[in-house]
Amino acid sequence: MTPRSAQEARQCKLIIRSFKQNMAPKTGGDTIGGSAIFMKTPNLFELRYRKGNSDHPFLNKFLPMVLSDMKVNYTASGSHSTFYDGTPTHMQVDLQFKELNPIFKEDYEGQGGVGY
Repeated sequence: MTPRSAQEARQCKLIIRSFKQNMAPKTGGDTIGGSAIFMKTPNLFELRYRKGNSDHPFLNKFLPMVLSDMKVNYTASGSHSTFYDGTPTHMQVDLQFKELNPIFKEDYEGQGGVGY
């Protein structure tokens, strides 16, 4: 991401923060001494390739997944440079998703394109 204005820089920050928040587990409702007893799962992601307003007819499909790893390189251009407010001028975000369910042979029946 290479923001070209303060508004785009804010959006980049919100995108990174949103991914980080949605990949983190949640605390459970029950507490002992202010600490959560159980953790809840992170949010699920449903990714799709799009072609115009519909799903892409050829590319693979995805099952529900979680964001298992996220790396942000704040010096993606090879050197440290920021705008006056401290926002990096070039950021690279790498996301790794993991599907929760195995894909079975029967899942390919009725699927268009290359399947999963």
